[in-house]
Amino acid sequence: MTLCAGEEAFLPWLREDLERLCLEEGKLTQDEPEMFREFCRLLSTYLHLDFHGNLRTIEELYAHFDPDRDTVPLGDAADSQQDELEVVRCFRELAERSNYYEISAKMIEHCLDAVTLIDLKTKVELDDFDHVVCYARGDIHSETTVRKMWKTRKLELDVLQRVVLLLKYKDVDYFARTGRPRKEELRSDRIYTFYYKHVPKYDLEFLFPNVEIGMNLKDKLLLGVPAIGGSILVLTKLVPQILIITGLVVFLVAGPEAARRMGVSDESVNQVLPAVTALLGLTIALGGFAFKQWNAIRRKRFEFLKNVAEQLFYRKLANNQAVFNRLMSSAEAEESKEMILALYQLWTGPEEGQTAAGLDRRLEDWIQRRLDAKVDFDIDGPISYLTRLSGSPPGHGETVLLDTDEDGRMRPAPLPIAVALMRHLVTNSALGVNPAPASSSPSSSM
Repeated sequence: MTLCAGEEAFLPWLREDLERLCLEEGKLTQDEPEMFREFCRLLSTYLHLDFHGNLRTIEELYAHFDPDRDTVPLGDAADSQQDELEVVRCFRELAERSNYYEISAKMIEHCLDAVTLIDLKTKVELDDFDHVVCYARGDIHSETTVRKMWKTRKLELDVLQRVVLLLKYKDVDYFARTGRPRKEELRSDRIYTFYYKHVPKYDLEFLFPNVEIGMNLKDKLLLGVPAIGGSILVLTKLVPQILIITGLVVFLVAGPEAARRMGVSDESVNQVLPAVTALLGLTIALGGFAFKQWNAIRRKRFEFLKNVAEQLFYRKLANNQAVFNRLMSSAEAEESKEMILALYQLWTGPEEGQTAAGLDRRLEDWIQRRLDAKVDFDIDGPISYLTRLSGSPPGHGETVLLDTDEDGRMRPAPLPIAVALMRHLVTNSALGVNPAPASSSPSSSM
């Protein structure tokens, strides 16, 4: 089972670099290169205003579920269930607009059986949560150095460059009913979100706060074999004390004759002090050995936890509200790149226009040729957004940035008119005169 279904829609390049690649082709002539640069700046500004409005809406919605909030909300929580579902929906759609792909619960369970960087026996109970939403982006190969036993060796890893995770715990009644352990600091009325980088693909379970860590077979043998050998050695040295104590017990229960048959003399039995001394020696010896083994197991557990903490400490990028901020910024960047590339191909493509499927193939071929990369370009998102951008810029009538005819062929407004339209939209949007088309919902432009 693979976590990534195939080629990703993620565009791992800066918008400015893609803009420069377009201009380097030389298909835009005379004043068009400068107009194209201005159009890219205007479109990015407009998208920023649009996404900023959406971010304010999400911040207000998530404030009731933010574990890090330092404000006290007013009013009742009558719609908390609906708001909870809305937060989850916004999280999903922001991740998808950022060109992340979802990792299902079945895939997460598959990770529990695989071992890569952290060689531990783990268990994650996904039923502890009302909501588990996990998305990833950037499936790459990486090489790291690990220490195995007494030597250091290189390890090839499949790494996810970015992972976002949303969790909501079930209520207290569930944990009381099932007997499952529950961390008091993790509340059921909060929604927790996490943002990680460079996560080994099959170590996803360590991102969950309820992960249960145990020893694998190798660690059990390393602790168990010395424990068995040591216990045999201790018991061998304690045979005389054990015989004295056993003889005293037999003497008290079965009488002197039975004690003598065990080889215990009357003097040993009649004198209480040797028996007490033997009992005390046995207790100290066995107790000391048991403490030594318990301490070895505890040190091993601390070593496990330290290993996990070190692996995750440098990988966490954000949590809770900050995750929504970063996803919003990422979605804005991805959609900006997609729209600019799509419009560039339409402006420099056939005059009769292109269908969505044809434009999708053209973009993927262009990326393969110019950047030597395979991308499953998301054409539906940018087309849906661009076709709703319209207005009446000064000197022009009602203008639509991207028009589609009855045959499904798309034709963009000429570049000079497109620049005038975007100036008009940015000005009005900044003044609040003409709200951005996606301002009512973070997902309406998908």
